[in-house]
Amino acid sequence: MYSNRKITVVLLLYITHFVHSKTTGYDSSDSNLIVGSIGFKRLSQITELCEVNNDFLFRTNEVQLRMNQDIFECLSKMKLNGTLKTTTMTSLSVKQWVLWEVDRFNFKDEMNWISGTVNTCGNSKDSFLGGPCVLGPGGVKRFYNHLPEHTEIKISGRVHFFDEWNGESVFLKVNDKILWSQWHNWCPTVPDSACMKFGIDVCGIEYPDRLSVYLEVSMVNSDSSVALEFFSNLSKERNPCDVSWGIDDIVLHIR
Repeated sequence: MYSNRKITVVLLLYITHFVHSKTTGYDSSDSNLIVGSIGFKRLSQITELCEVNNDFLFRTNEVQLRMNQDIFECLSKMKLNGTLKTTTMTSLSVKQWVLWEVDRFNFKDEMNWISGTVNTCGNSKDSFLGGPCVLGPGGVKRFYNHLPEHTEIKISGRVHFFDEWNGESVFLKVNDKILWSQWHNWCPTVPDSACMKFGIDVCGIEYPDRLSVYLEVSMVNSDSSVALEFFSNLSKERNPCDVSWGIDDIVLHIR
């Protein structure tokens, strides 16, 4: 126990000296001890303190800490009690996606979408945006504002198709650029009677539905604001109680 305390004290003093010298311009020639690295033998392991390329390194067989006045990098398993907020993440020097926001469309959640109404389907308690008698022709839109610095965005989610689709499509537009589309026909190849018999009608009128079509798109982007728009090319004469669609679990990642 005494040896571990000595190592901890030396480590803290070394870190304090390193950060102080880097941030205040402290002249290392005034130090009483100048070494390239310090190693501590602990059972069969070696704990090393050193300076590499102006970075302070603390290394063991299980963990590596790299620190300078701009970054603190830890390569290890971590257990946290509390809240950790990140704006950027890297793994093996590769920048990782960071979850920025999720729309689950629960009834109690704040509505961030323009022209949006939350709905459920059949006996399911899962809520989503749109659905029968809500979304047909037209679309819904939302804005993500005050995004931190980034170079790419990724959007994912699910789209539902309800009732009498005859080859029309739903589109996703990001900053006025179409990145995704999906068409649907309620009975494309077999007789209508077979689709009616074997298809699954969840809600709306008595036509088979197509649920949870997954989408995922990404694009280069560095804007502080992003606009998302889902819309269909259903004609204005189509009744949303006869043909409709919805969206759910819309997720924005940045990196």
